[in-house]
Amino acid sequence: RLRIGVLLSKYSEYQVDYISSESETGKLIEEADLIIGAGITAYEGVLRRKPVIVVGDYGLGGLVTPDTFRKHYNNRFRGKINGARGESFSLENLEKEIHKGFNLTFQELQMMSNQTITLQNI
Repeated sequence: RLRIGVLLSKYSEYQVDYISSESETGKLIEEADLIIGAGITAYEGVLRRKPVIVVGDYGLGGLVTPDTFRKHYNNRFRGKINGARGESFSLENLEKEIHKGFNLTFQELQMMSNQTITLQNI
C-alpha cells in the first residue's frame, strides 16, 4: 500500500482509496476511475466497466484488456500469469500500466464486462 501511495502521490490528479471492508467494495469500485487489485475486487471492477490493473499475491499481472481478459479470468485475477507467489515488480511498470488503463475505450471496457457476464452464465 505504501509503495503505491508514494508512486501516486506525485500525481495530484490521483486520489488513492484502500478498500478495508467488503461492505464498502461496491461503492468504491463504482466511484473509482481505475482499479488496482486482485481477486474479487478486480473481477468486480471488470464487471462494472472500470480499467483494472491486476496486482496480487503472484505479482503484477498488468492491465486487463480484451486480449488478456480470458487469461486473467482463468488465473482468477491473482497477479502475473504463471507468476510465482510473492513475486515483486517495479513501480515503474505499475505506472506504465496505470497510464495505459486511462486510455482504454468504453467499448473495450464494455466488451470485457460482457465477457464476464457470459462466463458467469456458462
